[in-house]
Amino acid sequence: MIIKSEDFYENTVWHMENVSRFLGLRPFDWTTVVGKKYNFGEKNAVFESEAESSGHPDLPLELRLQLDDFFVPFNERLQEVTGITWDT
Repeated sequence: MIIKSEDFYENTVWHMENVSRFLGLRPFDWTTVVGKKYNFGEKNAVFESEAESSGHPDLPLELRLQLDDFFVPFNERLQEVTGITWDT
């Protein structure tokens, strides 16, 4: 099962119910936990950049471009197999 994060966050309860059925889990009321924030940063913290707030350093542009090129054939194959397209 592959779920685009954009779709997951748009309708989280529906996706969690679908994943539960896929895994053969008993029904669960996902509305009791969906919408609560877990594992997030300091309350009222001010960050200078998105990278700082995520706890990850900025990726150098040259490396990002190398990784993009490297993954092109894998991403194309994944799209063929799943029929799902991702924005790049």
